[in-house]
Amino acid sequence: AVTAIAPSLPPPPPMPVSSAAAPTPTPAVSPPPKQRSVGRRTKSYARARREAVDEETTLEAEVAPAAPAVPSEAETWLSDAEREFAAGRFASALVYADRSRLITGDIRATRMAAISACRTGNAKAAESAFRMLPEAQRTGVRNRCREQGIELP
Repeated sequence: AVTAIAPSLPPPPPMPVSSAAAPTPTPAVSPPPKQRSVGRRTKSYARARREAVDEETTLEAEVAPAAPAVPSEAETWLSDAEREFAAGRFASALVYADRSRLITGDIRATRMAAISACRTGNAKAAESAFRMLPEAQRTGVRNRCREQGIELP
């Protein structure tokens, strides 16, 4: 949008009209300074980069649901399980860790559920969580449960 020029200013000088092109209007404000390239990065690089980021963001939005700003319920249960476990309340830790692992299948929640079950003497719950662990995690859990008198496969 072009703003009106105050009447106290003299009118701009007339521009010569050429037969090849239409006259270009005089800008009301000076154009922004020309973008300078930094090193090898030019305008086209910056534009391509922005387009790539926009395209990536669009693809992420189409593929994955928007991440909530607050922690999910499963994450909250896992942090509650960790707090309860650290305080020595293993029955509560088992309940929270089980809730979290059943929703997400998170290895940390599964491992905590197995160890908490062993610490409370609940062999059935310990074995259920233990079977969901990857092989690399099983040895440590098996040893911790053995200390509590529970033998896992």
